[in-house]
Amino acid sequence: MLQALRVGSQPNDRQAFVYAYDASGNRVNRNWPGPPGPNTQGKDYVYDREGRLVVAQAYQTNHLGHRVDRDVTRLFYDGLGRRLVKEYDPKAGVGGVKRTEYAFDNLDPVTEYFIWNGQWAEFYRGGLEAFSPVPMLLAMRHFPEGEEGQTYWYHMDGRGSIGGLTKHQGQSTHNYRYDAYGQLLPAQGNWTDPHNHYTFGGKEWDEHLGLYEFGFRLYDPWTGVWLTREPLPGEAWEPRTWHRYQYAYASPISYYDPYGEVPILIPVVSGIVGGLAAGAGSLVAQIVTGQGSFAERWQNVDWGDVAIAAGVGAVAGALAPLVAPLGVGGAIALGAGANAVQYVLTQWSNNQPVRWEDLALNAVVGGITGRWAGPAPSLDELAAPFARWSPWLDQRVVESIMTEKFLEQISIRNFARAWLFEVINNWPLSWSEIVRNWHKIWRYECE
Repeated sequence: MLQALRVGSQPNDRQAFVYAYDASGNRVNRNWPGPPGPNTQGKDYVYDREGRLVVAQAYQTNHLGHRVDRDVTRLFYDGLGRRLVKEYDPKAGVGGVKRTEYAFDNLDPVTEYFIWNGQWAEFYRGGLEAFSPVPMLLAMRHFPEGEEGQTYWYHMDGRGSIGGLTKHQGQSTHNYRYDAYGQLLPAQGNWTDPHNHYTFGGKEWDEHLGLYEFGFRLYDPWTGVWLTREPLPGEAWEPRTWHRYQYAYASPISYYDPYGEVPILIPVVSGIVGGLAAGAGSLVAQIVTGQGSFAERWQNVDWGDVAIAAGVGAVAGALAPLVAPLGVGGAIALGAGANAVQYVLTQWSNNQPVRWEDLALNAVVGGITGRWAGPAPSLDELAAPFARWSPWLDQRVVESIMTEKFLEQISIRNFARAWLFEVINNWPLSWSEIVRNWHKIWRYECE
């Protein structure tokens, strides 16, 4: 990001911003034309040898080139890279420094101490009950000086961002809305104490820096990029990882980045994809293995079984981001568990006994397909290589290609599962019967 243009709602309401970087790819300056008076204003950024921001100095210059330093923010870290102290001086060198100290649980702040006024706040987190791979904010207890603490409850949207704040009896105190990349839109509600600054993604908004503190990196929601480069190397086979600054693969509706390091598919999105894929797989498997004409097979479809498959698939899809860090073992375990649960529920739904050998068979097949197929891709994952064909490629063409490719991926995976069930359930088969089953299922699944 070298230049950016902010366009306002009024004619000629435009603001140009220019950015500069050091040899390591860290943003070291941001400047823009000032309002009437100063010719230019901006902010300098200074980093330590580990690439962590330690000083952010605001300044103004006049038409003669004379520079006047304004407010300055200083950050101090521990050996794990966690920001332990923040000092904000509204007028550099004049005094009146506001110092905040933090205590952490892993990478998540659990206590803030406001040294300049004697107040502090405690934060309580959870997450597994919400299918979150990282702890999510649940409550804040604010302690004004000389008073007992007041508890406030966080309410989150589907992306884990804070949508509202209420007191213990349900009185609403703050409400928040965001654009896709995390800019706080004009909010409805009360902006008085407590000053809650945990908003987008449950992360801390630093009003002095104009950035979100994610843990590993700082994020600029206006430009949609990180302040520094991605610390992990890009993958040659994943073009979307080549951009070293973009947030959540430039798809913040489907992905979020818990700590500024690795984007994760939002569980709601993966759950929808998993439910659709599993339901479609059950439907196709019943049609392929049914008897009679296509119309007769369609009439005999057990929609209860399809609903069970879709429900189990949705839960498995929502859990996929949780088990992703476990690699191959997690994919196998998730596939085996989902298939076994689907079998048990289907048998109960049809008043049929659960046979242990069939349960084991379903678990094995689920583990194999989980390892081979992995979680179903999202449209955004499949969009990247096609969108790069040409910068002038019509968006409707891209969307058409994306949808076709997405359905092809689901069809191939459903085909593999249906064919594997057909072969194992009727084993032993001759090679001619295996090929015939392959062709029959492929015709219904993928053509």
